[in-house]
Amino acid sequence: MAPAREIKAARPEERRAHQRYPVGLNLRYRLSRSCAVLEEGYGTTRDMSAGGVFLYTDHPLAEGSDIELFMNWPVQIQGTHFLQLNMAGRIVRSLEAGIAVKIEERRFAPIRVDAA
Repeated sequence: MAPAREIKAARPEERRAHQRYPVGLNLRYRLSRSCAVLEEGYGTTRDMSAGGVFLYTDHPLAEGSDIELFMNWPVQIQGTHFLQLNMAGRIVRSLEAGIAVKIEERRFAPIRVDAA
C-alpha cells in the first residue's frame, strides 16, 4: 500500500505587506482636505496593521481624504499614564461596510491620569 500524500488546499496569495490584527477600539477621527477640517466624528476599528486600519463609522467617508485617528490604547504605564495612539493617513477605500485607511504617520502620546 502506497503512503498517503498530503494535499494542500489552494488559497489565494495574500497581497498585503503587513499582517492584520483584529483590534476593536473606539476612536475619534478628523477628516480634512487641503488642511481644512471637513468633519469630525467617532468610529470603531475592525483590524489594524503596521500600514493601515479598517474602521467602521456611521456613514462612508470621502475616498482620498486625509484623516487623523485618535484612540486610547488599553495600556497604562506605571499606573500613572495611559497611551493615546495618534495616526494620520489617507482613506483608500470607503464602502458601506467600512473605511480602509493607509497610515502614513503614527505615534503614541502619554495621557496623564489625575488622582481623584
